[in-house]
Amino acid sequence: MHAKRELSDYGILLARELLKENYSPISTELLLTHANMRLNDRPTSSSFSGLHCASFFGIVEVVAALLEVGGSDLNDESYLGFTPLSLAAHYGHEEVVKILLEQEEVNPDKADQWGNTPLSDAASNGHEGVVKILLGREGQPGQAR
Repeated sequence: MHAKRELSDYGILLARELLKENYSPISTELLLTHANMRLNDRPTSSSFSGLHCASFFGIVEVVAALLEVGGSDLNDESYLGFTPLSLAAHYGHEEVVKILLEQEEVNPDKADQWGNTPLSDAASNGHEGVVKILLGREGQPGQAR
């Protein structure tokens, strides 16, 4: 994995801490604050992991470290049905999208609660680079989903 070479000891340590502790409420609060969501839009409970948070903000090293450490469900949905890949695609984080797509178990076609896939979301938000990355994955041996 390309990102593996770039990991610092701090990135690995942070990833282990994110997996060891329940940071879901903190991660959710960061997302909702950044997204300026109204109080009544906020969930009462959440499954917004450290991987969701790092993918949302496009923090390449933390995403890579979380994948290296293991234990993250790449297709886990947040309370609105967003996977880490869909968040990275939505916000145009090309390097995070590439890293996530390197993982065999990731489902690039998983739709959110509105029926948007990472590809459709990237396209509708004008992230041409992410669209090309996602389209480039199609037709590759062992990559069809």
